[in-house]
Amino acid sequence: MEKSSLSSKQRALAAIEHRALDRVPIDYSAKPEVTERLQSRLGAASLQPLLEQLHVDFWYVAPVDRIVFQHQLYCGPDLPRYPDGSWEDIWGVRFRPVEYETTTGPGVYQETVRAPLAEATTVAEVERHRWPKGSWYDYSGVAAECDRFADWATVGGAWATIFGDAWRLQGIEVFLTNMVYAPEVIQAIVERVEQFYTEANTEIFRRARSKLDIFYMGSDFGTQKSMFMSRKMWKQFFAPGIARATALARKHGLKVMFHTCGAILDLIPDFIEMGVDILDPVQVAADGMSLVKLKREFGRDLCFHGGISTQTVLPFGTAQEVRDEVRRTLDIMMPGAGYIFQPDQSLQPDVPLDNILAMYETAWEHGLYR
Repeated sequence: MEKSSLSSKQRALAAIEHRALDRVPIDYSAKPEVTERLQSRLGAASLQPLLEQLHVDFWYVAPVDRIVFQHQLYCGPDLPRYPDGSWEDIWGVRFRPVEYETTTGPGVYQETVRAPLAEATTVAEVERHRWPKGSWYDYSGVAAECDRFADWATVGGAWATIFGDAWRLQGIEVFLTNMVYAPEVIQAIVERVEQFYTEANTEIFRRARSKLDIFYMGSDFGTQKSMFMSRKMWKQFFAPGIARATALARKHGLKVMFHTCGAILDLIPDFIEMGVDILDPVQVAADGMSLVKLKREFGRDLCFHGGISTQTVLPFGTAQEVRDEVRRTLDIMMPGAGYIFQPDQSLQPDVPLDNILAMYETAWEHGLYR
């Protein structure tokens, strides 16, 4: 491929569309604690200068990730908060913050402590639940944020996690069991979750006024060894909603990036058929997710996003081992375009900063199309 001088937006779209480009696009995702430490290490006053130092091409427009945690955009009914620090999200799921320690510093995650539909056994009980509305969030700043980052590849939309939000309403064991013994209950829950995300994304896309580039959604359908369910069940309960969300985004001229962790090799042909453009995150340590195999079998039809393991080399390798793995990954994934560089999950607090910096420095140096 010939070199060219491209903006971040042009570079990302060229990679997604398998066109000629100058270097591999670079993306970033990390827990807040990691971002704060990187900013301190590099003297970056905010997120934008940090991303610029790491040569990142993408900007995620609010709301990003799980919309239920976007409290600064929330304008719906008051949500319960409790003296022990726990709180309820828009679905009525109760969480509590849990602190943990790693060798590189502390972190916090939100642990589910109550599933409001755990005892529901009928569709009527599901329908009586207090369901959220897409209008409970303020999307008025979407277009202005897109304008601020007009040269970046802008990613947005409500992260439609129709499996994740659905199972949290019942708890994972009850939900998976009911897929067999009470499928009508599961269907009713999934439909109400999808309805919320359809409302939210319809409004976000309208507000964006064609200034967003990529719609990002997802649900974790894979474990380390296999899927949570059979492909038949996935097609029954979840594929139709994913297809509708993809069609909605494409109607507004957006590329579609779908996130699912784990061993999901069998679903990739379905994602391609639905019109998904980008598969995130390529969890290489999961069974069957070989970069060589994925690139060979699906590289012409799909753009891959991720691939540097947050389970193995990033937390436990040396900086040199990280550099070697980045070069190996780029050599496999870059030919013919169709690749966006990023770790295979959000960077966690157990990843040494030296390894993170080695990863991004090597991607910048080795990611040129010559």
